[in-house]
Amino acid sequence: MVGEVLKVQQDDSAAADNKGDQQAAAGGQDQGQQQQAAQQDAQPAQPPPTIQMGQTEDEVVGMIGQPEKKIVLGSKEIFVYKDIKVTFIGGKVADVQ
Repeated sequence: MVGEVLKVQQDDSAAADNKGDQQAAAGGQDQGQQQQAAQQDAQPAQPPPTIQMGQTEDEVVGMIGQPEKKIVLGSKEIFVYKDIKVTFIGGKVADVQ
């Protein structure tokens, strides 16, 4: 009967400790994310690949990867990429569009 009249409350210190643990864990995650962002910012940005007249097919493929398409017209070859076309004449870069 006494239990029906009086309600037992939880110990607030235990709930506060639990919240503190959760906040500490969340804080640790935030610090880890901040450290990763700082490391990425610390790395120097890579310059974009530069294609120049006279480069070979192997040099271009080494810099920007395999083309999506290759068009062969005798001694003229066109490598088609997502955003550019590289024209080779005699195995050397002759034009970039």
